Amino acid sequence: MDILNYAMQFEQDGEAFYRESAGKVRDHNLSDLLLYLAAEERKHFQMIKELKTILPESPASIFISDIRNIFTGMKERGETFTDEKNSITAILDKALDIEDDSIK
Repeated sequence: MDILNYAMQFEQDGEAFYRESAGKVRDHNLSDLLLYLAAEERKHFQMIKELKTILPESPASIFISDIRNIFTGMKERGETFTDEKNSITAILDKALDIEDDSIK
């Protein structure tokens, strides 16, 4: 898998994760925030997809097989944003941590 395909899959997994979490929370404000984050992941996916049409070939990465998809790992561990103790601030902090971890 090349790096751009990996990035597209990452964004799709993020969108799915946020949408699934939004469907599980009772607080409408939290649900709206999670749906907003899902929409942002969809925008990222579209930007990468457009980039693929511009680049003559996808950048190679010798480490792509070693990269773990954060959202896949969170899902495997059963992590969600559905806990009622999660505030909007806590969800935003977690989302920012996810984005930060994805570029390290």
